[in-house]
Amino acid sequence: MLEELKETIEKGNDDVKELTSLEVKRTKLIIAEACTELTVKAMTFVVSFFFIGTILFFLSMGAALLLDGILNVPGAGFFIIAALFIMALSLFFAFRKKWLESPIVRMFIKILFRDKTEEKI
Repeated sequence: MLEELKETIEKGNDDVKELTSLEVKRTKLIIAEACTELTVKAMTFVVSFFFIGTILFFLSMGAALLLDGILNVPGAGFFIIAALFIMALSLFFAFRKKWLESPIVRMFIKILFRDKTEEKI
């Protein structure tokens, strides 16, 4: 009887070690998946930001040159476009928590704390 109990405890110990090892591997995979997803989203954001910035640059240069031609005042179009960008920047800073911070926090929470069992159902 004592020998059977000892074997059962040893087998249970091995099972616990194996389960712990599997759980560590599972956790590493979950972290790797989350990091990969965050990296892809960050790279997409950076590339999108670059292209949008380039497009805005050329559009604003074109608009400034067009306004210069319309107003016949050299540089006036550039000042008008700069004023529009300053107003846009002011709006961005005024609403940055609502427009930027909250969506980013929600994205991180969604990625890092989603339940993996719900996705497989």
